[in-house]
Amino acid sequence: MGFFGPVDGAEVLVLDRQEGLYFHIPCGPNSELAWTGDRLVRLTGGARLCLEELSLGNGAASQAWPAWAPPPSAPRLGWDSLGPTRRLLAVGDRVFAAPIDPRRAAVTDTPAVVLRVDPASRRVWELPLGIRVMQRIPEFSASPDGRWLAVAFMGVDEEVAQRDPAAPDKTQLLLFEAVDDPPGLVRRGCIAL
Repeated sequence: MGFFGPVDGAEVLVLDRQEGLYFHIPCGPNSELAWTGDRLVRLTGGARLCLEELSLGNGAASQAWPAWAPPPSAPRLGWDSLGPTRRLLAVGDRVFAAPIDPRRAAVTDTPAVVLRVDPASRRVWELPLGIRVMQRIPEFSASPDGRWLAVAFMGVDEEVAQRDPAAPDKTQLLLFEAVDDPPGLVRRGCIAL
């Protein structure tokens, strides 16, 4: 359960119905929590995206946040003064993190990316979206089995833009498949809606 506290912004309560306990978790305004199996993870980080795993003590309100992130070679995500828009999706044991900065998505050195994270091995796969978002922040959705990730956006697909530099912005759908061997996420196409 998430809510805005009276003083320091967003907060989360995790309720244990069986034990009748709750765990209070302070969160930043851009944080998102999601369950992946029996793990609770939080999307966080600054210029480089990372995830933190929440450990709930039995009967205690304390928490530990062991963090992990993409490799040091991962590109910086280019958050600016407007702050990032982040999305964390968990389906079964698959976790997808979709950080977007709409003002940076069209800049080649700080591309919009989508991540797949394996909480068990803490492996992170990163894939550029390959889109130019000018006005509308992309929306993300995962299939119930976690195999497919769909990204809806208003803008231009870079593959189309290379063939037609004057291609107009339009609503489109990117489709990715989550695979269990490298590269982890595979782009399967871009559909004009």
